[in-house]
Amino acid sequence: FFGLLFLLLRRWQFQDRSWQASPLTREMLVSCWVQAINSRSAGFPLEYSRLFPMAMQWGLMLAMVVGASPGGTGGGLKTTTLAQLLDGTRRVLGGKPVARPFGIALVWLGIYLALLAAATIGLTMTETQMSGDKVLFLAISALSNVGLSHDQLTPTPQGHYVLSAVMLCGRMAPLLVLWWMADTTENADVAVG
Repeated sequence: FFGLLFLLLRRWQFQDRSWQASPLTREMLVSCWVQAINSRSAGFPLEYSRLFPMAMQWGLMLAMVVGASPGGTGGGLKTTTLAQLLDGTRRVLGGKPVARPFGIALVWLGIYLALLAAATIGLTMTETQMSGDKVLFLAISALSNVGLSHDQLTPTPQGHYVLSAVMLCGRMAPLLVLWWMADTTENADVAVG
């Protein structure tokens, strides 16, 4: 819901600012609704992100980082990992003890950010004609296994290898973190990874 609201407000900000029930408003609502879902799981190239305002593209990147909930086929950090990070941070700042899932969530966040940095560096080295924001968007999309892009992809052969490796890591790393948590944590309320 929050992703839809953010995307709709960003898209509306760059339109005529009228909230009348016109076809354009319905089209914007449907487009933003599809992108809010698409950026967290399916990744179908229904609309290329270059058609959206820059603020909306950054919102899509944030949604791709969050990803889907556990049990689905989407990648990303997962909503439960963010919930564990927020709850654990609140508990630490409140002087209360934290549970093991908070530590695993911190480790998973560190792994995700390290993989994202490596993906961004690899794509920057192989796709020299691509701007930095497009490289970051593509790296997040590949690591979160979403598949969104600014436009039709035409990477170099080396870029294909980088993207393939990043997508494989983005699919395998959460499973390994989940396996680690299941193997070492008893009575965990929420899955991380």
